[in-house]
Amino acid sequence: MRLLIFTFFSFQLVGQIGTGEGRLHVPSTKAIDVAAGDGLSFAAFENGMVEYDVNAKEVSLWTDVNGLSDINLTTLLFHPSTNSLFIGYDNGNFDKLSNGKITNIPSIKLAEVQGSKRINKIVPYEGYIYLATGFSIVQFDPSKDEIKDTWYPTNGNEPLLDIAFRNDSIFALTSNSLFSANVNNFALADPNQWITSSLLPIITTDSYSEIECVENELYVLYKVPSYGSDTVYQLSSSGLIDILSSTESFEINSITTSDNKITINTDGAIYRLNSDLTQAANYNSYNLGTWISVQNSCYYNNSVWIADVKNGFIEIPSLFTYSKINFSGPPKKEFYFLDCEKGKLAVAGGGLSVVASNYSSSGVYIFKDETWSLYDRDNMTLWNDADIWDYISISIDPSDEDKIAVGTFSPTPLSILNDGGQVTDTFTPLNSTLQYTEAGGSLCLINALDYDSDGNLWVIN
Repeated sequence: MRLLIFTFFSFQLVGQIGTGEGRLHVPSTKAIDVAAGDGLSFAAFENGMVEYDVNAKEVSLWTDVNGLSDINLTTLLFHPSTNSLFIGYDNGNFDKLSNGKITNIPSIKLAEVQGSKRINKIVPYEGYIYLATGFSIVQFDPSKDEIKDTWYPTNGNEPLLDIAFRNDSIFALTSNSLFSANVNNFALADPNQWITSSLLPIITTDSYSEIECVENELYVLYKVPSYGSDTVYQLSSSGLIDILSSTESFEINSITTSDNKITINTDGAIYRLNSDLTQAANYNSYNLGTWISVQNSCYYNNSVWIADVKNGFIEIPSLFTYSKINFSGPPKKEFYFLDCEKGKLAVAGGGLSVVASNYSSSGVYIFKDETWSLYDRDNMTLWNDADIWDYISISIDPSDEDKIAVGTFSPTPLSILNDGGQVTDTFTPLNSTLQYTEAGGSLCLINALDYDSDGNLWVIN
């Protein structure tokens, strides 16, 4: 192979869909939320949702191309009384999935309000479901598919992150405080009907994230920026009770309830606690034989179903076994540049900010025969210890489509990888004619590259 500087290139994308048809590829690794019921389990991803038939073991993919009303999903709730799944979105859009049909309720999205309309949580209570949004609490009738009322605990000034109910009280959580009111009060649209609850101190550092009620006890997730410093408090009239061991560290992604148990979802494990706070189950990475980082989970059909930050949608039927609910999708959501040759698509998943590094470690994705593959520092030997990031250009050799050139903006600017194998060569200013972007610097920019028909690689450095 000869390395030639400067190029002009073009390519034709060959696909397997008809002219005028669209297809959305949903990144398959970072799941956001999970819900289950009526023989189905669901996992939300950032721009799509997976439906899994528990008995038939069949996977269906929902996107805005085939039914969903939007992208950027935020939260799910399965509502047993109506056998329906409710789906919240970042822009306030709201969907109901029932009997294989999507009904869109766009009222929050279309509301003329300032700031965020994001649906943060959907909570059922007494025949209604309640949406914690960026500006209010929305009371929704799931049987009539209509909004009944809208309440403003923070007068629209702070996002509502979560909601809980206890006896005749409703609690609305923000990142720094807790509001409460009588749920039977017909004037809850008036912010003056809400009080700041004395059960939870107002904080100016760190943040509250979620609230749950189990057997008439309230629990709040307390998040700290430093890794492993999170905890869960039980709220009582005499003060906060830390329910976790002070000798251990926890990076907690969420808390939830099911089967009258509180579930703590962490980076590394899932802890299910009985109402008396004794441990009911501990699903940990060591016993499972793989690292789990659980964004959320639910218990259904004698299995724990998890939305995992790195592994996508997972079923855990026992303390020692798991199975991934697989579907074909790119491994990550970052896309910067692509090339296609003989039915193979190669994607560079990096990025730039003007001419500065993003330090993106997304890597390279290959799509061939309806299957996506990931090549990054974790699985490429020559990249394991290399200073490499911001994968921004890519080209497939037309004379050998398994040979792929990758350009970056990093100290390791050029690599040659073999599809199905490993990175075979890396080039830097120390072993080639490539030059550093700045004199005395360590970064080298390959912002475009292309193979010609003779297998020569042309590079803009």
